[in-house]
Amino acid sequence: MTARTSLPLRLHTTRKSMLLLLLGCIAFVIASVAVLPVKPAVAYSGIVFFGLGAVVALLHLLPNSSYLELDERGFTTCTMFRKSFVPWDDIAEFFPISLDTRARPMVALRYAPGYTRHATARKFVTAVAGAEGALPDTYGRSATELAELLNRVRAERCRAPGLSASR
Repeated sequence: MTARTSLPLRLHTTRKSMLLLLLGCIAFVIASVAVLPVKPAVAYSGIVFFGLGAVVALLHLLPNSSYLELDERGFTTCTMFRKSFVPWDDIAEFFPISLDTRARPMVALRYAPGYTRHATARKFVTAVAGAEGALPDTYGRSATELAELLNRVRAERCRAPGLSASR
């Protein structure tokens, strides 16, 4: 028998990915400024869009602005200081998914059969994307590694695996 995973466990968004996003956005803002005399509408659109991207990247670089925390009760995702908690009992499974062959895989989730919140929206998202939800990042791990970790912790902590109290 293997030892239980030590909790709480907090995984952070990688600084490297956010720095690359920040540098890319800054480069496009500079390119947009260069196009300003020729195509002002395109330039202003680029400045606004990529400027907002730079702000988002900067926010993600701030301490404790973006993380995944696992504890005895469930997991918390925090993105730009906004937190969302999900109990282990509400989840049936985590799995890696790629929405496009060119896209980086992400960790998707399927809610437990007894979980009834947002049923219509979950059906729509499942039809479009093949999953009921997904995590916003892989926190420096591959999607497969993170899904395996989450499934292991869920199995260790869940009162009745695959079942949830209805809401």
